[in-house]
Amino acid sequence: MRLAALLLILVFGAPVAAQSTCTCTCFDGRPQGLCTDPTEVPICTPDICPRKPSVLTPLPPLDKKQPVSKSELVWNEKTKQWDYRHVCPKN
Repeated sequence: MRLAALLLILVFGAPVAAQSTCTCTCFDGRPQGLCTDPTEVPICTPDICPRKPSVLTPLPPLDKKQPVSKSELVWNEKTKQWDYRHVCPKN
């Protein structure tokens, strides 16, 4: 009986404690944990992923021939309120 148990251990290997490893990677802009053991729950910090570039685009250059409008505050007699009126400067 002991010989059979020894043969089983030699053939199938001695039982050892399982070790799992987890790593954090960036997937689709979000941190994801990858573990060798599916029961492990990794905690990944958001600094794993690089920051996305700004989506702001610069304004197009202003055409110098086009006059820039100005606004002035005027009293509207019809509505009895102050309104802004756009005025083009005289050249």
